[in-house]
Amino acid sequence: MYDPEVQKEQQQGDTVHFDPETYQGLPYLIQDQHLYVTYDEGQSYQEVPEGYEAVCRLADGSYQERLSRNSYIIPPALTAFLVYDDDPMTPRAYLLYSQDRGQSWQQNFVGYGYKANSFLSQTEDGVFATFAADRGMGSDYYQTCFSSDLVNWTSVPLSSHGRNYTCVYWLEEDVGYYSGTNVSELVTNPDGSTQEHSYSNTFFATFDGGDSYAMFTYPEVKEFMIGDVFPFDTLDEMYDQDGVRYMVVGQGDDGDLTQDGKQIKLLYRSENGKDFTFVESFVDPVVLAG
Repeated sequence: MYDPEVQKEQQQGDTVHFDPETYQGLPYLIQDQHLYVTYDEGQSYQEVPEGYEAVCRLADGSYQERLSRNSYIIPPALTAFLVYDDDPMTPRAYLLYSQDRGQSWQQNFVGYGYKANSFLSQTEDGVFATFAADRGMGSDYYQTCFSSDLVNWTSVPLSSHGRNYTCVYWLEEDVGYYSGTNVSELVTNPDGSTQEHSYSNTFFATFDGGDSYAMFTYPEVKEFMIGDVFPFDTLDEMYDQDGVRYMVVGQGDDGDLTQDGKQIKLLYRSENGKDFTFVESFVDPVVLAG
């Protein structure tokens, strides 16, 4: 995923291409500079008009051909992506969506925002869209907006804890999870002054629609400790399945624990959405085109 701290050191990124077989089981396919979606598990595909350029292009000019699980919505009733214009002064974020299985597409303004990691969640009440609304000193600062009709969007209160988000997931109107590469908060000292306190191996969540946020720590797994350091500090994705909440935790761009040349990731589960336990380790099954 795009990291502004890495991007600022690069003039032009390199697009990584994947073997089409890699996409088996996913609701989309990126091939030959085209983005397709499927509603029948890959038996047929519908192209997203200009989707490769609008959805996959990153801020550094390269293209992301492996989309984050929490960056799109692709059930038949609503297919949606966040896209951006190129206005250097007032960049805007739009919802590109289809409500007829990709036969026609619409685009609605969501808010002012920069092209960076973007996140979409669909709940029974509507859609949550999270995007970078401000940028400075190598960091992206985010905004979350909610809409029940895909036209009118309202801002959701956000914690000051995170920036450079790697995952955002809303399950319902009151429950949302956030994780970023930089997690910190302003702490008030006894003398009334404030200072920023940084945290590692943490994510934060709200259970009251953004009125308050609680911070959580990824449970350490002894066999994956490097000395006294637990390198799994990046929430890559979250999802619910059969009444159980799962999260996939990676090592970020500088992870050292690998298997067959690929970074190891950890899978956790929770029945109550707050207490997560380790399930298993795995490596991403993606295959590079070659």
